[in-house]
Amino acid sequence: MRKFIFIIMFSCVSLVSYAATNETIAESTPFIEWTFSIDEAINKSEETDMPIMISIYADLSKDCMDMDKKVFSNPKIIKKSKSFIPLKLNALSSDDAKYIMDKYSITGYPYIIFIDKDTEVLNKTTGDEISSSPSKFLSSMDKALNIKEILPSIKTNEKPTIEALNYYIEQYDANKSYEIFNKALENNEIYSINENTIIYTLNDKSKAFYFYKIAGIYFYQKKDLENAKNAYIALINNCKTQKDYINQADMNIIRIFNIQGNDKAIKNYINEILLRDNLSKKYKKFYMNFLKSIE
Repeated sequence: MRKFIFIIMFSCVSLVSYAATNETIAESTPFIEWTFSIDEAINKSEETDMPIMISIYADLSKDCMDMDKKVFSNPKIIKKSKSFIPLKLNALSSDDAKYIMDKYSITGYPYIIFIDKDTEVLNKTTGDEISSSPSKFLSSMDKALNIKEILPSIKTNEKPTIEALNYYIEQYDANKSYEIFNKALENNEIYSINENTIIYTLNDKSKAFYFYKIAGIYFYQKKDLENAKNAYIALINNCKTQKDYINQADMNIIRIFNIQGNDKAIKNYINEILLRDNLSKKYKKFYMNFLKSIE
């Protein structure tokens, strides 16, 4: 009888020990709790007001495997994922993935996009940028959470703010970006949502940077070449000390005329450049040779 009782006691201790060990293992090997349906993710987001973190992947992609191995298994990222509804979609076999890729013009994988419950984009990043860098991905997650908090202010604030300008540039919304920047140019000031009392005064360098970014959206997206050209011309007129930006702007204006098939405009524009007092000898020679090559 004593032997039987001893065996029972030993078994109970073993079970407790096994359970405790399992609990320790579970705590030491956490994981991201993925959802695999866009409808389910949006429903959860509407219930909790948490943003959705969408991972578009493919099984045999090396960068996708690196994301799983080096990024999504990182304890800090797993912890931060609790602030999101994580959604994982296979680009090659999921209808939900095809829907998301079409909706947000995603052409490759791995690709991470953060959206809110209204499916507005908060942040996005290609996997090759962060597939081996947990720290970069953490920054991307933090940025999405920050944008979620200030997005209502971005949409309603009448003052030109640095956050709104950067947001619309990143969303490739050239019209909105240009509208905000033109407001900023009125008083040479741009505000901040995050630091309400701070006002940034635009100088030639910052003007040139934002003009160039905005014009680049027009140009590279090929949506509105006329506005692209106008943005580059505004850069040249407003940022006279930033010669590198001006030279790049000149070349892009010439490219726009070339896309439009307007050889006469190219010649006229180069002749205008050659009349500038501050044109360096190097660029004067370059444009004179350019002009000869197209005559």
